[in-house]
Amino acid sequence: MPRWRTLAACGATLFLCAPGHAQDDLDDILGGFDDLEEAPAPSADEPDSRLPAWLDASGSISLGAAYGLVPHRTAARPRGKSYQGPNRLRAKLALELDLELPHAWEARVSGFGFWDAIYLLRDREEYDSDALRVHERDLELQEAWVRGSLHEQVDLKVGRQVLNWGRSDTLRVIDVINPLDNRDPLLVDIEDLRRPVGMVRLDTFFGDWTLTGLLIPEVRNDRLPGYGNDFVPSPTPLPLTRAPDRFGDDPEFGGALSGVFRGWDLSFHALRYWTNAPRLDFIPGVVPAPPPLRLVHDRRTLVGAGGNLTLGNWLLKSELAWIDGVRFAVAEESERFDAMGGVEYYGFEDVVIALEVVNRHLVDWELAAKRAPDFAEEDALETALRVSADLMNARLHLLGLGIVFGERGQNGIAARVQATYDLRDALALTGGALVFVRGKSPAVVNDWGDNDRLFVELKWSF
Repeated sequence: MPRWRTLAACGATLFLCAPGHAQDDLDDILGGFDDLEEAPAPSADEPDSRLPAWLDASGSISLGAAYGLVPHRTAARPRGKSYQGPNRLRAKLALELDLELPHAWEARVSGFGFWDAIYLLRDREEYDSDALRVHERDLELQEAWVRGSLHEQVDLKVGRQVLNWGRSDTLRVIDVINPLDNRDPLLVDIEDLRRPVGMVRLDTFFGDWTLTGLLIPEVRNDRLPGYGNDFVPSPTPLPLTRAPDRFGDDPEFGGALSGVFRGWDLSFHALRYWTNAPRLDFIPGVVPAPPPLRLVHDRRTLVGAGGNLTLGNWLLKSELAWIDGVRFAVAEESERFDAMGGVEYYGFEDVVIALEVVNRHLVDWELAAKRAPDFAEEDALETALRVSADLMNARLHLLGLGIVFGERGQNGIAARVQATYDLRDALALTGGALVFVRGKSPAVVNDWGDNDRLFVELKWSF
């Protein structure tokens, strides 16, 4: 499909998801009769009175669909059926339980399950077993923790949890603790993608500062698209290797010192961790030339800092990280220095504009690192622009997100536009589009150039 048709589809999606103003006018006319009605039922945010006072339950049920705009096939089945047309019809249930425990302690348990009917409707025999295993159904325990105070100035939190050190909403520098669920790239924001990990977290407070210590025995990896999916460019399956496969085997550990002050905050971080996303490497000791590839998770050390500064309607944010242990398949090990600078503007009513730029500089870069399968540049620049708006008395929520790889987008561009309309307090309809633009560099985004799609989701929260 020509690019102008894809962009036109994006605009059409936004307009189709935005209702007219007639309903608002009717609400204004009937507003005077509200006093004659009975008291409204509790909102979705209020605890259910049928539950005991120490227990609060919440969750959501959603149905999401996607439609491929461009005819394309997977690398695993180049002669298989095209991914154009309907390629997702997923029903999902998410639940969260919050418990109040004795002595002011509290606990949380959450999880989700989904089933995608598209694989049944389009004939399961057309898909590889790994794609079915990853995308057709899932049942996962997410957060499961308890926390409380050991002392007036000491808090303990134990269990599977999320800890975000970063300031960026889109690009990751020091936010490396929690892996991501990237089975559907760009479809959801990072804040909804983080996978909780089992850790022991100890916070000590003194004045405006907090000292945090971490021990992470549960090492989890990014959830990536399954082999045979159209987001996987490999024609052959690649096994995961070189990562702990038992709880407590070679755990991650680290700490942070953070301070929050009037109009600004500052933090310092150190972490010994495993990479969440794997890299390609050659299998050692194999005779054929070139030897076959595998996926590898590396052990790294990070020392970094981050901060925010508020100036009127502006929010300035930054992150810095020195990373040791950056390895390649055909080049020597290197160190890397990542720097993020960002700005958010709140001067327009109900509109937020955010711009973030990250540069990842390899200190000991070699020309060999630029070759396959690493394709590593000495400096890798990423730019993210996000524009969000709440309209129609905050019932219509618009979002535009674009990520540019390279100074001029030469390594590819990925974008998402969407509109969410609150049909009622707990029921929302979302529609939008994903667009991927190829670049000149052999990067992952270039393999997604035909994966443009429309998506829609109906979600009920309770």
